[in-house]
Amino acid sequence: MGELTVADTTNPKDLLGVKKTPLRLVPPALSIWTAGVMATGKSKYGELYDVWGYDGMNWRMKAVRLSVYLEAIERHLNATKDGQWFDEEDGMPHVAHISACVCIILDAWACEQLIVDLPPRGTAAEQMKLVEKILAEHADILTAHETKQRERKKNEPKPDIEHEEHDGVEQNA
Repeated sequence: MGELTVADTTNPKDLLGVKKTPLRLVPPALSIWTAGVMATGKSKYGELYDVWGYDGMNWRMKAVRLSVYLEAIERHLNATKDGQWFDEEDGMPHVAHISACVCIILDAWACEQLIVDLPPRGTAAEQMKLVEKILAEHADILTAHETKQRERKKNEPKPDIEHEEHDGVEQNA
């Protein structure tokens, strides 16, 4: 007793349970950090919560524009790609802000509170395929260019960069 064993595949609860959404596949870090960002957002926009008389998930009360959250995602993504792991405003990871935005988009959509204010469908998907095709056709040229760049960088003097640590994650100061 008390030992973990392999699930009994004849147990009726197991047979039904394995057909449900596998929530175990979402790592706790996602929930934890997203909750942290949601809490800072609640604090930041608290007066709006008070006006609406609701203590959370304000997008369920008032519809939200998809473009606003996509732009926020892009800002946090660009900051992350530019080497800034933590948001200077609240100290939370930019990627956690991205997940919070995605949460709001999905929940607003599921609750029919998402205003899809995007322009008419464009050709981005087709353009990406075309660029991928062109890049594949010229892979040898690109590889040679990248090799030259790496060699040039290897020979350049290294800048003296101070590092700052934030809860075990090193980032450039």
